[in-house]
Amino acid sequence: MRIKDDVIRQHHFIHIRCFAHIINLIVVEGLKEIDDSITRVRSIVRYVRASPQRLAKFKAITEQLQIGCSSMLCLDVPTRWNSTYIMLDVAQKYQRAFEQMEVEDEGLRYALLELAGQGLSAPDAHDWTSVRYLIQFLKFFYDITMRIFGSKYTTANLYFSELSELHFHLKNSCADSRGLLSAMTARMKTKYDKY
Repeated sequence: MRIKDDVIRQHHFIHIRCFAHIINLIVVEGLKEIDDSITRVRSIVRYVRASPQRLAKFKAITEQLQIGCSSMLCLDVPTRWNSTYIMLDVAQKYQRAFEQMEVEDEGLRYALLELAGQGLSAPDAHDWTSVRYLIQFLKFFYDITMRIFGSKYTTANLYFSELSELHFHLKNSCADSRGLLSAMTARMKTKYDKY
């Protein structure tokens, strides 16, 4: 008998998908549910970051409002959910500055009118509330990704415990979710069950 023929169940139980990739697929699927709030925040962050003058004006407003956040506004890569998480986490800390900039910056008001023609608007109070709920929910996925994503060490020993924790989190979130996150967690759970 050749060694190649002596395998357990023709390798069916040996192949393990990349856990970080599975998490990415699950979260991207869930984010499709609340894309409008994310798009509104993304558009206002994009506007502020589009020129050094706008960014300087935004920084002046944050100093005037005494917002004690030192994190820099960043624009996400829509296909990478963790960059969306970071963008939203930083942007929500500057909510008052964005609202003040809408009042003071004529260019922003004009840009928002253009967005309104495309069916978009500036983030409103509901969007910021949605973003805060989303950040709290996604923090778990971000933290688990940071724990298992490593290129200088093996993470196979973490796989089962993290997978179990992910399953438990999704199951509880589906049971406890109301309103905003209910459809999102249901989509994520369906995607998780597929893998």
